[in-house]
Amino acid sequence: MIPNPRVGKFGPVESLGWVLPIDDHSFRIYVVGRVTEKGELHRMRSRLGGKLWEELTEEEHQVYPGDYEAMVSQGAIAKHSEEHLATTDRGIVMLRRLLQKQLEAVAQGRDPAGVSFDAEAPPVRFTAGNWME
Repeated sequence: MIPNPRVGKFGPVESLGWVLPIDDHSFRIYVVGRVTEKGELHRMRSRLGGKLWEELTEEEHQVYPGDYEAMVSQGAIAKHSEEHLATTDRGIVMLRRLLQKQLEAVAQGRDPAGVSFDAEAPPVRFTAGNWME
């Protein structure tokens, strides 16, 4: 689940998006948002020079690559053995280590970070998004 990072008129988060894997090569994105009139969610979409992503030319996609271009350029299934990580990829390494530790915790019968299987435990609460006060 990904909160919209833009500050909007409704406060902390105006919309949330879910990326649902369909198979090893496909996904579908679902978005829900707080709106006051029909069509408003469509107008919230990101635009480059007034164009939606699907309206950009092939040349514009090459000049202004986004998440989709980054993902597709890795191939259908990215092979870590063929990566050439640099110091700027430190976040990727940190995330992989965190995920590995969480897998080890589950394998050892412990709860992963941010999750509790104890029915008596209070809910895990967090805030997300950007907002101005």
